[in-house]
Amino acid sequence: MVVESLIQRLLPGTESRNCLRGTMAEADRRVRPLFQNFLSGGGGGAPESSLPQPSGRLKGNGFRGHRNLFPGVLASLAFLLLVPGAWSQGTAPTVQSVLFTSRPSSGDTYGAGETISVRVTFSSNVSVTGSPQLALTIGSRTRQATFTRFTANASRLVNFSYEVQATDTDSDGISLGASALALNGGTIRMGGTNATLGLGTHAISNAADHKVNGAATAPTVSVVIISSSPASGMTYGAGETIAVLVRFHIPVTVTGTPQLALAIGTGTGQADYASGSGTQTLTFRYTVRATDADSDGISVAANALALNSGTIRSAAMTNATLGLGTRALANQANHKVNGAATAPAVSSVTISSSPASGMTYGAGETIAVEVGFQIPVTVTGTPQLALAIGTGTGQADYASGSGTQTLTFRYTVRATDADSDGISVAANALALNSGTIRSAAMTNATLGLGTHALANQANHKVDGSVTAPVVNEVTLSSSPASGEAYGEGEVIEVQVAFSAPVTVTGTPRVALSLGSGTVWAGYARGSGTATLTFHYTVRAADAAAEGLAIEANALALNGGRFGAGWGRTRH
Repeated sequence: MVVESLIQRLLPGTESRNCLRGTMAEADRRVRPLFQNFLSGGGGGAPESSLPQPSGRLKGNGFRGHRNLFPGVLASLAFLLLVPGAWSQGTAPTVQSVLFTSRPSSGDTYGAGETISVRVTFSSNVSVTGSPQLALTIGSRTRQATFTRFTANASRLVNFSYEVQATDTDSDGISLGASALALNGGTIRMGGTNATLGLGTHAISNAADHKVNGAATAPTVSVVIISSSPASGMTYGAGETIAVLVRFHIPVTVTGTPQLALAIGTGTGQADYASGSGTQTLTFRYTVRATDADSDGISVAANALALNSGTIRSAAMTNATLGLGTRALANQANHKVNGAATAPAVSSVTISSSPASGMTYGAGETIAVEVGFQIPVTVTGTPQLALAIGTGTGQADYASGSGTQTLTFRYTVRATDADSDGISVAANALALNSGTIRSAAMTNATLGLGTHALANQANHKVDGSVTAPVVNEVTLSSSPASGEAYGEGEVIEVQVAFSAPVTVTGTPRVALSLGSGTVWAGYARGSGTATLTFHYTVRAADAAAEGLAIEANALALNGGRFGAGWGRTRH
């Protein structure tokens, strides 16, 4: 038997084995009197009356022949320690307590969108599968709180949650009946033993501190925080965006464009609602103007939030309380403003293109370089970025990015270009070339690249004597299984033939233009050869009654493009 085996392992001697011979009942009859006498001062017989005994000795009739009885005493201890555990095997976990772990955000009444959380504590650790539910009686309705998680490091503590609906109402307080806990197709068990689900005396009748009125609770502001940071230091310049988060105690829905007034020096900047409808947190944004200035830091008054002909409401269509109260912000020292003085400065320089094959650009390939500024800039004319290519210089012309923080410059490799160490970009490489680069406040950008200049870029060498592979042909190498139309699950195979073998890195793909939109055929095979194969698996939603088309710029490789000059193909 289990217990006998355990004690025999602990006490392998002859006496212990003899003590355990016979049935469990016999062992129990032997052991319990021994242990009881032992606790009362004796062992196998009556205790002596000469207690207390001298320190360090065991005397008396109780310990007569203790060499023989001591294993029995240990067996008694083993029974008391091990047998109850063995007896508990298979005992169903039962509910020991039921507790609301949430609180209404205001007073004693939950509003629409708030979460009611309940914790059920079992007598032992349990495992849960599926989605057991806890029925909450809210007024005349039953709402199901669903299992969400265990309390950390305590799988006895099982948590359920329910989000209050606009139609929920209970003026007496939520109740949980004795049979509220249900498996809902899941399980709650310890090992292979199912838990007893009845709440018994732990059922809750009308919890007075947990009333519900989904229709009447107005959303109120709980947090206001400036979530953006100046691009440089603690002061925003012209063109920078100031973002402010306004958090409500329950989710809100927004229509129109509510505004949040930012006190900027002696003036006011209206931050427009930007995002967050359907959540608890709304984002407002304001773009700094050239005339804005605040040396103490932005502040937000208690009455700063206004609807501006829009709405902010709960799910129950209850209008939000707009006052910020104690959530208003005094001068924020880390958020000063000086729209006139901030000149855009370079914050990054990156070569964003990759050679078509390996690490070396060939003649005809385009080198693209991105120059990032700390605030948005506007460009006129054609500024240039000088690329040091070997002993020569290639002027990369401005290509795109005006109105953003990142400008792109492009240079086409010539046959005479060569750089075995890799392209570099000097600190003074950026020049206006009779154009302009300015902030929204018309402040000229600082052109020096400073520490963002680039030393030799080993992955961007140049050898103009090598002609970059170009696309010679694009073909559909697959055919529909039936008729002229591909069906769901069929594979469209596209082959792209180059003028020379190419090596593939990254994830090249080819854009297929369908009547229902653009889809991408992914690279399948061909690296090291002159022909690459791309695959696309047709989905149920795909449709192209006139046939699919492949545009001239359809081939993309690691974010770059092959300037192959191949025309639009339709199949």
